[in-house]
Amino acid sequence: PLAIERLRRVFAERASFPDTIRAAVTDRVRFATTHPTIVKMVAQEMLLRPAFRVAVADFFDAQMRPSVAEAFARARQNGEMRDVSDATALRTIVSLIGGYIFTRLLFSPEGPRDEAQDIDELTRLILGALGA
Repeated sequence: PLAIERLRRVFAERASFPDTIRAAVTDRVRFATTHPTIVKMVAQEMLLRPAFRVAVADFFDAQMRPSVAEAFARARQNGEMRDVSDATALRTIVSLIGGYIFTRLLFSPEGPRDEAQDIDELTRLILGALGA
């Protein structure tokens, strides 16, 4: 729940789609870099324990999916998002942010980086893929 509450609030706010995506990217990157052990443990458990994976998916469906679906619908209505399914949009966002977090935590946890630039680039990539 701690890992999701801030993100749920990000999608529940009525901000523009670009602002929502930037806030979501920022939240996930900062959470992962602040709590790398939690991120690694959750990833490991999801890979090794199907029951845990189902529980996480059920929790997401109950706690996050409604506000994410509303944010996507609002973005489409405002002409800020392409007409793609919620599932495709979510997989795109999770893949880009998750891939960044995975490579950062596993391959260069202490390496030099400009986190603000990384967040800007991830945000531009997501908006390039999903933005109208």
